[in-house]
Order: sequence, then C-alpha cells, then structure tokens
Amino acid sequence: MHRLGLIGCGNWAQTVSNEILKNNKFKLEGVVCRQKKTLLNINNGITIYQNFESMVDSKNFDCLYVAANPDLNKQVFDYIKDKGIPIILEKPLANNYKECLNIVKFLKKNKFPVFTNLPNIYSENFIKTKEYIKKNIKNIKKIIIYEGNFGPFRKNIHPIFDWGIHSFTLILKLFDNDKIYNIHNILLKQNYNNALVSKFNIIFESGINVKIVTGNLFKKKIRLFKIYLNNGEFFLSDLIKHTIYINNHLIYQSKNTPLKLLLSKFYNSLSKGYNDDDFQNILISADSIKIFNDYY
Repeated sequence: MHRLGLIGCGNWAQTVSNEILKNNKFKLEGVVCRQKKTLLNINNGITIYQNFESMVDSKNFDCLYVAANPDLNKQVFDYIKDKGIPIILEKPLANNYKECLNIVKFLKKNKFPVFTNLPNIYSENFIKTKEYIKKNIKNIKKIIIYEGNFGPFRKNIHPIFDWGIHSFTLILKLFDNDKIYNIHNILLKQNYNNALVSKFNIIFESGINVKIVTGNLFKKKIRLFKIYLNNGEFFLSDLIKHTIYINNHLIYQSKNTPLKLLLSKFYNSLSKGYNDDDFQNILISADSIKIFNDYY
C-alpha cells in the first residue's frame, strides 16, 4: 500500500478521505489541517500536520493529494517538484495559463505522476460516452452539458473556473482529435461578481456543436451530458447518479465512483510509471484554463 498524505480537511477532503479509507491501494497516513474542529473522521495513527511543508519534510509519504483551496497548488508543486513526489493537485490545475505552462514545462523534462482532481474523465460514464460519440460521430445534431450547483460562492475563484473546468476538460478529452474553431459566451444569470450562470457555444472544426451551461446559481447540483442525434435518438449521461439513458431507457449504471477510478489510475501510474495519456490529461487541463483566461 502507498502511504498517502492528504492536504486539506474541508468538505471535499472528507469525501476524498472516505474513499481512501475504503481503498486497499492507499493508506491515509497524515492530514494537513489548521482547524481545531475538522469534518474528517481521523483515526488513531493518522498524523495531523499544521502545514504541507512539515508533512513533506517528514518523508513519511509516498504520494500526496491536495483537497484544499486551489491557490495551494502552485505552492505545493513548487515545494515537491524537485523531490519528485507523486501528487494529485486540486482543480483547476493553476490560477492562470502561465502557471499551467510552468508545470507542463517542468513535467516534460522531469516526468513523475502529477494528476488533477478531475475524476469524471476517468469515469465509466465518460468511457461509455466516448464510445457512443465515436459510433455516432456523423449523426450528432448537438451536445448540451449542464454543470453547476447553488454555490459555492468563493471570493478567490471564479465560478466558471470552479465548475466549468469539469465540462471543458470533458469535451477536450472527448474530441482530442478535433480543434475548437469558435467559442461564444453568453451570461445567462448574475447576482454579483462571483454568482452567475454562463453559456458557452462551442464549434469544433469538424462542425460538432457543443453548448456548456455552467455556474453556481442553479437550484441544485447538476451534472448532465446530453447528446441529440439527427435521427431523433437522445443520449443522457448523469454524472452524479452515474447512469446512462438512451431515449429515456436506462442502459447503464456504474458501480464505481469517478473518484475511486481516479485513485485507481493514480495507483497504476505509481506502480507502472507515468505514461503519455497521464501527461496528456495535464495538457488538457492547461488548455481548459487557457480558454477561461481568454474570457475572464
């Protein structure tokens, strides 16, 4: 088992820790938590650290998972990169495209496992969706993605960075052999600077049309991927319930969470080595951020 250190102790860190504790490939050895009261169920034997530097310097860990404010990504990566400690960074990969390029440039010369916390690209729903698109590529009328929630409302991160990064990474991964020809952005709803819903109309060079509706002013959490074919067929992937429907008939129900599959992929990278596909996912994460930087 690989000894894993978790950086963060908020809501998402709780989800991550629960998945790690159920996993037989990783052992949660330590948590970085500055709060006296934490949401985590920390068992005896799990060491609490006040900062990530002391965790790294302890040399008690084989790998790290950042499940905290993404502002930490740059600080943590700069601290561990020369040590080559495998890590899953929080999404978005960086605060801007320039910081992403610095990570990419370093990894081109010094390859070691670096992942981004974007579990849906490892999900079984994603694999099934890619297969469906490949099979029906010449018959696709339109694709619509809804992704968001009511909140969170963060001062230090734009809601499109927070939510839209998932959807853009998905489509760039799904259409990795295609190129975006044009993007048009429409603001649908806004209460104040960091509370909005926006629609992106994306046209690929192949002619594929994708609409992404994303933000933090939905009534409830939503993650839906819809494909409409010219013959009237309708494909729906629910990335929360992990289900797939065609014409309202259930055809697939995944038993594995995307987070479990992300950890499995990370484990394989630790065991077998960092491969080109792993690195390609970092490039796609960087490309997503470049798109957002062009608009925000």
